[in-house]
Amino acid sequence: MKRHARCAGSKTPVRAALRRSSRLQDHVRDGLGAVKRDLRGAMQDDMKMLFADSLDLDAALAADHPAENSWDYLLGHASTRRILAVEVHAVHTSEVGVVIRKKKAAKQQLQAHLAAGAQVSKWIWVSSGRVGFLPFEKCCLRLSQNGIDFAGTELQNKHLA
Repeated sequence: MKRHARCAGSKTPVRAALRRSSRLQDHVRDGLGAVKRDLRGAMQDDMKMLFADSLDLDAALAADHPAENSWDYLLGHASTRRILAVEVHAVHTSEVGVVIRKKKAAKQQLQAHLAAGAQVSKWIWVSSGRVGFLPFEKCCLRLSQNGIDFAGTELQNKHLA
């Protein structure tokens, strides 16, 4: 597996997006090192080497926000230096509101940790199992209106655009 070298003065995307003083810095891993099986199994194989770093946001924020909704992962795309937030969650119409609340909570929780001008470029929901709605239903429009891309059961290259 290819290692992502850290050059002097150069930081991987998630590390660069976080304030130096953020305690989340200690949770960032190279490549997909912070990503659990749930997302690794739902990702096209050729995509796995595209990420310079990752953060298990849910685990990293658990101590400060134990009872709040939280988003699963931040991924740093190596070539574009963009930050992608990926949520692996059951997909049913009843879960749309939960995922929207998770995004809102994560944005608020990240405010204290992101460097000036840094932001998440894309929020993506990946199914953790069977998809319980069709792509043209109202719930997909609701997700889109809240800035969340629905990837279905697999994160693919087209979701990075």
